[in-house]
Amino acid sequence: MPADRDTQPPDKPELSAESSKSAANEKGTPVLADVLEQVISATRSDRQHSAEDAALKSRLLKVAKQFPDDPLSVDPVLVSLVAAVTDGIRLLSAEQKRSVDLAVARSLFDDSRSHARLEQLWHSLTKESS
Repeated sequence: MPADRDTQPPDKPELSAESSKSAANEKGTPVLADVLEQVISATRSDRQHSAEDAALKSRLLKVAKQFPDDPLSVDPVLVSLVAAVTDGIRLLSAEQKRSVDLAVARSLFDDSRSHARLEQLWHSLTKESS
């Protein structure tokens, strides 16, 4: 029997678990990183804030006041922060929005670079809200 019987056709390349994970990160992480960067930028005290920035910061501080002694966690802290950022999205049902907020929160929490920045953001918000 020919050995090429065991190979896959060229139109269906085999992806290892590692390369699949990498491809998912390449597609998803930049968008999440951009959102995180906007949130962090909106909460910085050394820049000029727009009314939209001030409203976002107010919503984020409200979350910090709800969970003043909680460490950063996916749920309820990060889900609540993401929900505060995505507050204006009206295209989804409440259940769908919760599902999206949870997925985004998990992705950000699991990304080591984002996680470190979120820890700083959460510390800053809880300190400012007290």
